[in-house]
Amino acid sequence: MKYRSYLKISLSFISLLFLGLSGCAAFSYTNIKMKSPVTETKATFCVAQDRGKYKEDKDKKALVILSLSGGGSRAAYWSSSVMLKLEEVFSDINLLEEVDILSSVSGGSLPAAYYVMSRDAHETEARSGRRWDRETVHDLMRRNYRSRWLWNWLWPYNIFKYWFTAYDRSDIMAQTFSDNMFDVKNFGYDLSFRDANRQRPYLVINATNGTEDCFSDVFTFTNDDFLKINSDIGDYDVGRAVMASASFPSAFNYMTLRDFGSPDRQYVHVFDAGNADNLGLTSVEKIIDMNKHTYNRIIVILVDAYTVSKGVNRKDYDARHFVDYFVDLNFLDGINTLMSENRNAKIDRLTDKLRKLNDWESPQSDNESGQNNKKPDKCPYRKDMTGSKECDTGSSVIDRDTPYDTIFYHIKFDDVGVDPNQVFNLQDRLNAISTDFRITNDGAKAIDEAVDKLIVNENSCLCLIRDMLAGKPVRRADPYCTWQEGDKGHESM
Repeated sequence: MKYRSYLKISLSFISLLFLGLSGCAAFSYTNIKMKSPVTETKATFCVAQDRGKYKEDKDKKALVILSLSGGGSRAAYWSSSVMLKLEEVFSDINLLEEVDILSSVSGGSLPAAYYVMSRDAHETEARSGRRWDRETVHDLMRRNYRSRWLWNWLWPYNIFKYWFTAYDRSDIMAQTFSDNMFDVKNFGYDLSFRDANRQRPYLVINATNGTEDCFSDVFTFTNDDFLKINSDIGDYDVGRAVMASASFPSAFNYMTLRDFGSPDRQYVHVFDAGNADNLGLTSVEKIIDMNKHTYNRIIVILVDAYTVSKGVNRKDYDARHFVDYFVDLNFLDGINTLMSENRNAKIDRLTDKLRKLNDWESPQSDNESGQNNKKPDKCPYRKDMTGSKECDTGSSVIDRDTPYDTIFYHIKFDDVGVDPNQVFNLQDRLNAISTDFRITNDGAKAIDEAVDKLIVNENSCLCLIRDMLAGKPVRRADPYCTWQEGDKGHESM
């Protein structure tokens, strides 16, 4: 933006002088100490305000959770395209407007955060001035953020900060995200969580805690987790939270937060959420645990950008490529293998939780099952991360005389049918999209084709969700739902 560019140039010399005096600790963190009273934001696990067509009808009260997986620009474009299609798939209901809360990971955090900060054409609520429409959203999610990030390194201001302060690669990318989609349009003021559109869903941006004794725990950019470090989420920049969620190891550095609750000077270091949970389902479970007492129906939609790794070609006598002579990239295959196993476990775990709710059983919390008790109890932030307390939002507690009605719709690339007559079919094109913060025209086109095939009004999972929102009983024995291209439709109940 021109305004921001001129401002940076004019401040460069003053900033260089300041940096020389402030020392290497400058720019290590940007979060601030908690103010009183606590800032109310949309960044919380507690759903205090329902959305959608039936929000005033208590008999049709449903908790709708949308979880967006990681996967760089592939996930960003895939998730945003599904979200846009959910708005129009049915003529009688806007499914995106029914979503009460979002859980996002890495690339999925770009459209999740943008949606919460933006406004529809007819709205005036959003301070950002950012609009949510197909043309704008697709343009933002298709931008080559990797090249923009590299160019931003060349600012004299950034060069000096990078080498002489704690300012790092993640900080530069965070500013790149803010400059493109998380600032006040035309003025360049970076958006913080307090600037969220009040008419939008609640938002849980996930990251992985890389701090000693807390390593591999899920850390969220919510008021719930910021309270544990005595910090104010309302003043924290959204672009920095999104970048923390997407700080893939080796390419980016940790995002650092100051722990204002510790008696001495301590910090929390977080990085890519995919290392702990690339689907955001750990937070989805917590959302359910904290809000289920005020709902009869629970709907979870997972938009999953997972791609199948092909492995090494059987005909290659040497598995190395040019880059592998300098840095062997097979470590990425190792990461993908571990993430694939973790992905399946998270899906099974959430399905089991919802199935038990359907069957009147009370799912065990992590504390009861002993899962997290295996870790040394030295992490000061781990308390209250499991065995979550119920939210006190003022909503009426349901006097339950029937089991829950639940559904878990999993949207994935594998749902696209395979044409045996095509050598390089649509599934192959989808799986060929790399995990990077850029996406090719063919990659975006493949995703557009997949969304047009899957998010359709004959999709039986979407029809069941529409029925549940209308208050009709679904009572599925298995809450897990998937719909593949070519499957038969569903007759509304």
